Amino acid sequence: MQQLEVTVGIGGAAGDGSGATGDNLAKVCSRLGLHVFAYNSYQSLVRGGHVWLRLRIGAQKVMTHGDHLNLLIGLNQDTLDRHAREVVPGGGILYNERLKVVQDDLQPGVQLYALPIRDLLQPFGRQTILQRLSVQRRLRARWAMRARRSSSPESHLARTLSENAQ
Repeated sequence: MQQLEVTVGIGGAAGDGSGATGDNLAKVCSRLGLHVFAYNSYQSLVRGGHVWLRLRIGAQKVMTHGDHLNLLIGLNQDTLDRHAREVVPGGGILYNERLKVVQDDLQPGVQLYALPIRDLLQPFGRQTILQRLSVQRRLRARWAMRARRSSSPESHLARTLSENAQ
């Protein structure tokens, strides 16, 4: 039987919220009954260093953070430049539409999901902290909606993986 797993990478500058975004995603998955293995890497606690969080989520217990990504959440250009090539075919990249993803670095079949962060935040002024909150809310809402329609965490994860494979 194939073990269902997905690996999510979240990166940005220190203070961008990659840690908080990862914590929220890990909590949602855990509360759905899924297993989560998290690996956090950061250059500096001072704002500006590259922060990288990798979550491996599975229906069964996961023992490592994985080698490749099914989903990359890039909060800054540096993250996209460093990690876009790690996304497997059928995976996806979620990013601010103002950033650039170099198509030559991508494996075939990687889906790009550009979010209009500026438009979403315009009613609130120029508050960059809201960038991570909008990404978090969209992820939580999407996963919660799918989880309600699923009979089990395993079927929810299987549906998410099969949609990403298309």
